[in-house]
Amino acid sequence: MALETALKAEMLQQLTAYLKGQKSGREFADWATDVVARGDDAREDNLTRWTLGDLMCLGHDDPQWDTPVGDLEYDRDCLLGTEEFKLGAVARKNA
Repeated sequence: MALETALKAEMLQQLTAYLKGQKSGREFADWATDVVARGDDAREDNLTRWTLGDLMCLGHDDPQWDTPVGDLEYDRDCLLGTEEFKLGAVARKNA
């Protein structure tokens, strides 16, 4: 398992809950925005910052602007260590 920090563990929990439909995208976007606003991501790696950005994009009133589910599944798999995180891979994979 690739998790090294408490923030990554919490982010994986939030991401998994969203993918299971347990809360709205707005709730997850608000959570991610709060993490960034507090500066909790300042010492984190690219995967953490990228995933927080993807979660912050879930709060749109129009779902067409939300982060695609495939991108979120990729983020989750990278957090679990079953995929290697590469910047830009999501954009190429789901374009």
